[in-house]
Amino acid sequence: MTWAKAIPQWTESPRRALAELIDLNHRHAVDGSDPNSYGGLLWTLGLFDRPFPPERPVTGSLRPRSTADHARRLDVGAYARRVQAPASGRRLRIAVIGAGLAGLAAARALVDQSHEVVVFEKSRGRGGRAATRRVPQAPDGEVAVDHGAQYFTARDPRFARRVASWAQRGVLAPWSGRLGAWRDGSVAPAGADDTRWVGVGGMSALGRMLAEGLDLRRSTRVAPPVRDGAGWALLSAADAADATAERVHFGHFDRVLVSAPAPQAAPFLAAAPALAARAAAVPMAPCWTVLLGFAAPLDLDWDGLFVNGGPLGWVARDSAKPGRNKGRDQGGRGGEAWVLHATPEWTRAHLEATPETVASDLLEALAELVGTRLPALVWQQAHRWLYARAEQPLDAGCLWDGDLGIGACGDWCADGRIEGAWLSGEALAGRVLGAAAAASDGADRRAGRLAPRSGI
Repeated sequence: MTWAKAIPQWTESPRRALAELIDLNHRHAVDGSDPNSYGGLLWTLGLFDRPFPPERPVTGSLRPRSTADHARRLDVGAYARRVQAPASGRRLRIAVIGAGLAGLAAARALVDQSHEVVVFEKSRGRGGRAATRRVPQAPDGEVAVDHGAQYFTARDPRFARRVASWAQRGVLAPWSGRLGAWRDGSVAPAGADDTRWVGVGGMSALGRMLAEGLDLRRSTRVAPPVRDGAGWALLSAADAADATAERVHFGHFDRVLVSAPAPQAAPFLAAAPALAARAAAVPMAPCWTVLLGFAAPLDLDWDGLFVNGGPLGWVARDSAKPGRNKGRDQGGRGGEAWVLHATPEWTRAHLEATPETVASDLLEALAELVGTRLPALVWQQAHRWLYARAEQPLDAGCLWDGDLGIGACGDWCADGRIEGAWLSGEALAGRVLGAAAAASDGADRRAGRLAPRSGI
């Protein structure tokens, strides 16, 4: 009742407060799924109750129930210590290798359960392919362009709730850009069924938000974990340029979670051969990406196009996304930033080509596609993703060896999408927490601290 009275003060309307109360009740079965819960929730918002003057801000004449008054009846410190303690009874030290969205999802879930988590990431960024490149461009500073995942959808209710909360925080926004598909020489509408989400100011906003407060060691290469008693030892990777360089010992970890593209994850799972073999068997497609800055807008009736013919697989007007800055040429006229993704087949055939050659070829393909003279080019960059997309993802959610305490997660464990990456990370965290709770429960039973389970 106390929390139900408090939530209206944290939401923008009574309707929103009721929706939050019903969602929390359904998800956590606060009243054991009793239909009378609706009556209780509505009572906190005034139904079946009389007014309690005087009028107060936000809640008017609703019967008050102050959280401060309620706190005086409880030992809040003892309550906090109880609910903030790990469910397993023992705080685990967990290494997460890779700060892609799957790794960040796993890390967040485990930190929320009061475990000690260290995330190691070999690059300077976080968020994996939810990436944004900052392109220096005189005279107006830099331009932010998404060079990895272009947008994502939220179809699973668990992920949709997360996305809604991130949108409320201003991290995400829906992209209402006009999407089409190139078919038989013409453009047909496409992608109208789902809300397309993008990071405000760049897709990297998502990884940046998820990494807040985590112990994240960026630009840190680690070697495959080594079994160390009942846990794992983690050291920095050997320096290929200096074999005499001293390696850093990051200490002992109870669990190791690998969040990396499948071919890169396999060597880190070598101590669990069955998991390593499954990861190594997942084929992943490469992708050449070209970023272009034009001096003037392209006069087209679409903002994103699925091509899937010739060199190009996807073309997008990145400047059309919410919160994006448009490019500028040196004369100060409005310009645009565009993103070109090559098909996997074309990328494989040109895998070792120079970035300059790739940019030139894909720019020519764009000109042929639009069938008109392109505006003056102000800047261009090319980036090669060796592991852009899982071609045959596992239908496993995640990989986990409970005996060794090592596992892997990523979009390649699920459906190859950003949603799949997040759900995979949460699934792996759930396996860790479930195994720890089961071990703690078993220890308590052996010690006689818990009664035997009934057969009911």
